[in-house]
Amino acid sequence: MRKLKMIVKQLLAKTGSFDFYIKQLYIQLTVIIYKLKYLLVKVQPEQFVFESFQGKSASDSPYALYLELTKLLPNANFIWVFSDNKHEDFQKLQNISNTRCVVRATKSYFQAYASSQYWIINCRLPYRLIPSISQTVIQCWHGTPLKKLGLDIKVENHPTSSLKAMHFAYLWESKRCDYFLSPSPYASKCFKSSFRVSDIQIVELGYPRNDDLSRYKKDLIYQNNIKKKLGIEQNKKVILYAPTFRDDDFSAGKHRAINQLDNTQFKEKFGDDVQFLFRGHYFSEVKQHQDSFFLNVSSYPRINDLLLIADAIITDYSSLFFDYLVLERPMFFYMYDKDKYLNDIRGTYLDVDKSMPGPIAQTQQELLNLLLNTEKNNIDLKHFNDEYNPYEDGQSSLRVIQKILAS
Repeated sequence: MRKLKMIVKQLLAKTGSFDFYIKQLYIQLTVIIYKLKYLLVKVQPEQFVFESFQGKSASDSPYALYLELTKLLPNANFIWVFSDNKHEDFQKLQNISNTRCVVRATKSYFQAYASSQYWIINCRLPYRLIPSISQTVIQCWHGTPLKKLGLDIKVENHPTSSLKAMHFAYLWESKRCDYFLSPSPYASKCFKSSFRVSDIQIVELGYPRNDDLSRYKKDLIYQNNIKKKLGIEQNKKVILYAPTFRDDDFSAGKHRAINQLDNTQFKEKFGDDVQFLFRGHYFSEVKQHQDSFFLNVSSYPRINDLLLIADAIITDYSSLFFDYLVLERPMFFYMYDKDKYLNDIRGTYLDVDKSMPGPIAQTQQELLNLLLNTEKNNIDLKHFNDEYNPYEDGQSSLRVIQKILAS
């Protein structure tokens, strides 16, 4: 059934306005059904439902806010959403007092949203979930954008949606959220244009997801415990390669995450003193050979752990580097498809040739030269943090919660 649904989506995506009208009809029907089923469900005061990356983990800003809320409101009720009940985080959180877990898209899932006073999410939700006047929706989103989002995308190449229908989806999301978290004036500007959120909706107090980075960036004991969990020797240098997905690299209903550096030419340049990690985007299917050189950490639930142990990162158009700036460590940008990405796939908010906090390589050889001669690539990251992370002091979660509960 799921495969058939994906095929239909891909076919409709090629029909332009017809796709838009079909989606409109589908959305209205699902909303009516949701309201009929859950109209009489009573909203429970101080009940919070959390969803991160469509239930893939308990992570990111929703998890940071959850941890802070459990301290501030020990008698509140908390519900976590997971894509399945076998997830490690599901089992762990299910055993915590006042916390229970539900599986995404089940009856319990919709009841959790219908009955919770607060919805704390970092992704787009099913269209049918419409909050009542007594419910509050906090959209955390999942990063400061470099690549263009939502209404700012002008290229008609999305595999499962026409451009018009995709724009509608982002507008739908912005209309149902009361608060939209932002870490900086730059990010606020991007969110206002891509989601059409208003000044009243924007909460610009820092990213809860980055509190861990501020708190533990100099804590070697904390970092070494993460290495131990992953089976990495403490004395090894760690380099994380974390590219984003490509809109046009889509097959069998999934985006693909391909490790472009998983080859002999790249591997033979490094010794055993370096451990490379590879992390694909959260909704991509990872395609990678399995060996000890690249440790595949794509399913590891908390990206901050990986950033904290990384002595340097390699990325491309991912928002990851904005978070990594907090640690003030070297970063490299491998943009092997730069011209295509900027002009034909997504585009970026920043001029990548002038505004990046690290050098750009377009070929593997250029990247190798940069990695093997890091002393030539020292960049003062303070002014980048002043612009993109002005509030990151480890207390963003507390500020956001105080703002929301006081409203």
